[in-house]
Amino acid sequence: DAALATAKKLESEEDEGIILALAGIYAETGDPAHLPFFEQKFDKVGGYMQITFIEQYVQLASNADPATMIQVAEKLKQVAVNDGKMFWMRFLSTKGINDLHAALSAKIEEEKDAAKVTEMKVKDKELVGIIEAIKAWETDERVKQMYAEFPNPPLKP
Repeated sequence: DAALATAKKLESEEDEGIILALAGIYAETGDPAHLPFFEQKFDKVGGYMQITFIEQYVQLASNADPATMIQVAEKLKQVAVNDGKMFWMRFLSTKGINDLHAALSAKIEEEKDAAKVTEMKVKDKELVGIIEAIKAWETDERVKQMYAEFPNPPLKP
């Protein structure tokens, strides 16, 4: 596809607008093979542009295997427990982890192989554990109230 070929050529660009455009193209593919781009550019996008970037990162990671979801959640946790980040960035990162949990919960519901279900449930419990650690760390009352709905859906045994 021409858009993907052009995107590949522009990956070394540092301009936020180009990074966001490429993130959009890669998120549209749904292919987790593009996750390394998001990891390389994670700290290159600032301000409110981070909202779109993180949402697209999570969108793509939702299609990944459970182990990769955990890696993405750990990256997002670094933002979520960073006092230097604005409260909305901390919330957005935690919401992203919750979205990964919701995606994995849906995959668990669809999976027929009992062994895979067991394995996926272990990873889902890890995702929820990351959410709980963030909730325990947070001191801002308004953010704590925003976190009250997480994990959503509730963790199933």
